[in-house]
Amino acid sequence: MTAPGLPLRVVSPGRAVVAAAVLGAATALVVLTLTTPVAAPASALPDAGPGVPLLATGVRLTARVCAVVVVGGLLVPAWLLRAAPAPVRVLRAVRIAAWAWVVACLLGMLAAAAEALAVPLPGAFTAARVWAFVPSLEGGRALMVTAALAAVVAGGSRLVRSPAETLTLLGVAVLAVLPTSLTGHVATSELHVPVSVGTAVHVVAAVLWVGGLVGLGLVGRAPALADAVGRFSGLALVAAVLVTVSGLLSAWWRLGAVAEAWRTTYGALVLAKVALLVVLLALGATHRRASIPALRRGSSRVWWRLAGVETALMGAALGAAVALGRTPTPTRPDVVALPHGGVTTVDRALPAPTPWRLLLEPRASATGVVAVALLVLVVVLAASRPGVDPRAAVRGLAAGLAASGVLAWLLLGGPGAYGSALLTVHGLRLVAAALLAPPLLVRAAHHLLPGALPRGTRSPVDAVLPVVLLVGVVLGSPLLGVSLARESVGTALVAGAALAGLPAALLRERGDRRWAAGLLVVLGVVLLLVLLTRPDAFAPQWFADLPLDWADPVRGTGIGERAP
Repeated sequence: MTAPGLPLRVVSPGRAVVAAAVLGAATALVVLTLTTPVAAPASALPDAGPGVPLLATGVRLTARVCAVVVVGGLLVPAWLLRAAPAPVRVLRAVRIAAWAWVVACLLGMLAAAAEALAVPLPGAFTAARVWAFVPSLEGGRALMVTAALAAVVAGGSRLVRSPAETLTLLGVAVLAVLPTSLTGHVATSELHVPVSVGTAVHVVAAVLWVGGLVGLGLVGRAPALADAVGRFSGLALVAAVLVTVSGLLSAWWRLGAVAEAWRTTYGALVLAKVALLVVLLALGATHRRASIPALRRGSSRVWWRLAGVETALMGAALGAAVALGRTPTPTRPDVVALPHGGVTTVDRALPAPTPWRLLLEPRASATGVVAVALLVLVVVLAASRPGVDPRAAVRGLAAGLAASGVLAWLLLGGPGAYGSALLTVHGLRLVAAALLAPPLLVRAAHHLLPGALPRGTRSPVDAVLPVVLLVGVVLGSPLLGVSLARESVGTALVAGAALAGLPAALLRERGDRRWAAGLLVVLGVVLLLVLLTRPDAFAPQWFADLPLDWADPVRGTGIGERAP
């Protein structure tokens, strides 16, 4: 009960949303910090004390929360409320969060100096020691850059007037998130380049997604809330897709298909983030189906309830991400460093090929799964469009799913498993993608998207030329080594070969299409003969370094006993 004479203060739903995000992040971090075992340091090594890791973790969480508030607040005038002036309270919140972000970075420098120098916290608070640490380590330089950019945002928030100026300041805030996100595990990963790119995409998309929802909380019950939510809905959809794809790929590149790696603390935290992401995607679908239409009708109660739950879960995911950054990454035993500086994800236990294995040997590939899933999603969305004839939808769906099956076989079946171990398979996989997938894609498009892919009148030779050029460029350039070493590049080349085969499948006359298919078969036969007779001319060092007993180090594509 409320005491007489004391008014009951009702918390606005916007503030409740922001508080839910902070509370969720703090709760998740505390739980994960208390339940995550920390390896004891070796007795011969000095230790800065138990308070330093806790300070570093708390400061990192504070910086992440401040970054989310800054980005979300700047999204309001830059995108969500483009036609309206920036609310004063939103820019004030941005300014306060930006200065708090600067302070968190400065405290992070102190904590990092204490960890690097193994000095307890009271002794680390000296300018000489901090300055000796900051320029010397990558983490210190990243904190300096982030603090400087956050200070620019804090000062610029007093000067911005138009949406264009705010959008520029938003770009600076997004850039400020990246330096500290691309150090640590990312910088020391065996697959540095793909992990770095995936992490950058993941962090930017996540900050825009979470920050956008927090920004709506800062808007509160403004009259333009419905329009702002409509603009955020499209941004959230794109950000959710990018977060999902980049997160799954980054997790795969770091952990691979090794069961022991997924049973570690790092793997458990990744699985926890995946579970939170699944729930968030379900809440997003509920938003688009129920709360947004209700908001447009003038009822905001459902929206704020779901937004509160969603921000709390996003905060929990943010806390899990911070705990993940403080957890050692398990080493991938299936990533092999090569003498010439590259890496390979060829499975060491890949058996010697047989006709059956070349067809059906399974391959665990995150990029392959994502590519197939995206194609299936596009086909299903096209088939479910309003106005599509039911019979055409069934036929188009069948053709599109058949094309997805072909792509799945090339990426996740035998051709994918042996593509980096046998050059013949690597080359013939491109020809097969250009020969088998395009006719099915064209058939699906004609049923589901009439007129989207018109028939062409070029000659069969001209239609096959893109495939010939693609195969020639792959085999005759450094792209061959990159495609053998990088799973994502190999997947992209298979998709590119399918696109290169579209002109042949789009020929108007059936006879011309048959001639083009015959030319592709001839191309495959010629390619097979060339690779079997002169395998030493293509990436010989790559195949000499493969950790496979049955691979011939001289012939590369030959199948024999490895010479002692």
